[in-house]
Amino acid sequence: MILPSTLQSASGLSVSGQPEDNVTIQDFDIFEVGIKLDAGQKVSYSYDASSGILFLLHRHENTEVITHFTTEGKSHSDTFTAPKSGDYYLLWENLRFEQTNLSYKILFPRTLHEVEYGGKSFTLEVLSNSKVENLEFSAEDKQLSYSISTPYLTPGFVDISIPEELLGGEFTVDGSSNYSVNHGSTAHIIVNTNTGTHKIVIHGSTAIPEFSFSFLVLAMALTAFLSWSLYRK
Repeated sequence: MILPSTLQSASGLSVSGQPEDNVTIQDFDIFEVGIKLDAGQKVSYSYDASSGILFLLHRHENTEVITHFTTEGKSHSDTFTAPKSGDYYLLWENLRFEQTNLSYKILFPRTLHEVEYGGKSFTLEVLSNSKVENLEFSAEDKQLSYSISTPYLTPGFVDISIPEELLGGEFTVDGSSNYSVNHGSTAHIIVNTNTGTHKIVIHGSTAIPEFSFSFLVLAMALTAFLSWSLYRK
């Protein structure tokens, strides 16, 4: 089953976890993107609509809706700094008796994770609207795993870059059937999940060996030299 990247409710509210998209909002319907932010994290965004539209950037605290910014018009761009950790929502509402087309782009925060293995350090870059934790690499199993917790009632989006020297080849993903892979010296694996908490396991067909080839050659040469020295004695 392919998981949706946007959830549609019966009340005309659509909730997405995608960083950019082109969507059509019917008259008097609402579209919003949810994102988890830590206190002090920044998120930049921009949008253009075919007609005037109401925009609100807000969060929910218990039963209260706290609005941090609101404006009305066809376009807007800005950078927002979260005053506290929580789930934030960028919301667009069409208050007209006709549909409007919305094009938006949100720069989700990027976090860096270091993986140490075989005497080397590898940097993994994560871009997500969700909380990504418990990132673990296993060379023996040729896999990378992590947990994702999405904003409330919001699908999850994770774009993780993995150096192919660390984990590469053909990729498969457990925990979501909705994913894509872009290969290069660094593989970008984009995973979409349904709302909630999930464990994602990325399997590769190749992984960095515990010892490099040059180290093995050196070890074999040293062993041969020691054997020859003992033989001469």
